[in-house]
Amino acid sequence: MSTPRDKVYEAIDSERDYHDKDSILNHWNHKKKPSVEAELLTMQEYLIKARSAWQTNSGNHEVLDVLRKVVGVGVRCFENHGVPLRYSGPDPVGEEARVDGATSKTC
Repeated sequence: MSTPRDKVYEAIDSERDYHDKDSILNHWNHKKKPSVEAELLTMQEYLIKARSAWQTNSGNHEVLDVLRKVVGVGVRCFENHGVPLRYSGPDPVGEEARVDGATSKTC
């Protein structure tokens, strides 16, 4: 079964709305803007939960439910810290443009 892209983004947006509720992030001391590292660790924890659900044959629904959370955290991170654009050409100066206009060093 495939899902149209607009429905996928609708699900991600609903996850982000959930993240933005005051009661969800009030216990963190980051003023609703977790560091990139904190977001990465949160995503990793949820990926472990998704993998566990898959390994215990919980079914795709449970795995996809957790993956929606992972993607939502990633989107929140991009919203708070910027996101590099996909660049298909050579990068002569070792930097990539980001949506927010800043640049970031490439590895």
